[in-house]
Amino acid sequence: MEELQFKYSNSDFILRTPSWQNPSTKSKFDSVLMGRWDNAVTNGCFRYTLDDLQTKLIPGPMKYIAQLNLKRASDRRKPQEMLSLSQPFNPNKFNFTKINDKEILIELCPDSSIKNKDKGGAIVANDSITSNGCANPNTAATEEESEENGVLEGAVKRQKTTNSKHVVIINVSPLEYCNILLVPNIQDCLPQMFTQEGIQVALEMLLLSSRRSFRVCGNSLGAFASVNHLHFHAYHLNYELKIETVPTKLVHGPCHELLDWPARGFIFQLDEATNVQKLARCIYTVANHLHSNEIAHNIFLTRGAPLGSEADGLQGETVRAIIWPRKSCFGAKTDEVFNVAVCELAGHLPIYSREGYANLTEEWTIGHVNEVSLSEQSFDVLKEDIKKLQF
Repeated sequence: MEELQFKYSNSDFILRTPSWQNPSTKSKFDSVLMGRWDNAVTNGCFRYTLDDLQTKLIPGPMKYIAQLNLKRASDRRKPQEMLSLSQPFNPNKFNFTKINDKEILIELCPDSSIKNKDKGGAIVANDSITSNGCANPNTAATEEESEENGVLEGAVKRQKTTNSKHVVIINVSPLEYCNILLVPNIQDCLPQMFTQEGIQVALEMLLLSSRRSFRVCGNSLGAFASVNHLHFHAYHLNYELKIETVPTKLVHGPCHELLDWPARGFIFQLDEATNVQKLARCIYTVANHLHSNEIAHNIFLTRGAPLGSEADGLQGETVRAIIWPRKSCFGAKTDEVFNVAVCELAGHLPIYSREGYANLTEEWTIGHVNEVSLSEQSFDVLKEDIKKLQF
């Protein structure tokens, strides 16, 4: 069986990627991930291929990228019914411990948590797993902490409660090339509530890629998550997004707010003052506050310009971490053109009807996205709450 563990340390993280104008070489992670994803396509592991995917730039300053993906609308697994942000994990419903082994691509192994390597590379079966496929909470792992400087300090530090694994699997109903799902601590069977460790692994996975096209993102319950088992999406989109250079304004500490964007949101960045571990903690602190107050939210991680009021003209590169508080949406996903989940909030629009794709305009899109945004008054109240948080 193919070795599934991908071992990494701080030295594997790529802080500066080639510009969009220059072709990028593949990192070790890119080569492994793309190769295994391509093999999964060849082996017929997906519900459909992306051969018919059509892409266009919507005219206007927002630079929306629209893609016609009819098969995702018709062939994807039916989303689970979500009733609350605090809906518990249900082992009887579909979850990622039930997937076929051929859908598993990688087990992410930060160097401080590599131990007890499974024979044959098995992911779901080990001594800490109970009969229902979930982790035994009485099995704990103790890890040594690594010491690094600068923005990578603490990048692979974590307090794991079990031997549960961080698994990368294919999205059988892909949005774009290399669409994968990162399932942190898969055997812990956590509901779709973002954890600090999960966010940190998502950030680390982004940093393992040398491609600006690689983005990582997630939806909370009530924000169009379709499976109540903790996971993030990631994929390659070979287009620059406006959200990666949109100007920002300081709110408090490391937290900024987006300016001139249809949906109000908060944003953090990776820099010398905010290393990987602290950035994960910042994002988690806001996400946890939103969850505690039953406010749905979406998270988007991407390469982009340093934060500030003149971000669009700044030189340099950072990791931008955006979190949008938004109006909750429970029940079936029914919009004929697109539902406003994390991709759409970031400016990438998967479209599910030919008519909608043909007639899409920036004006209509801005209005549709703005419908899920918190009102200015609600966002201002939330900003005051954010100022009281400890980052």
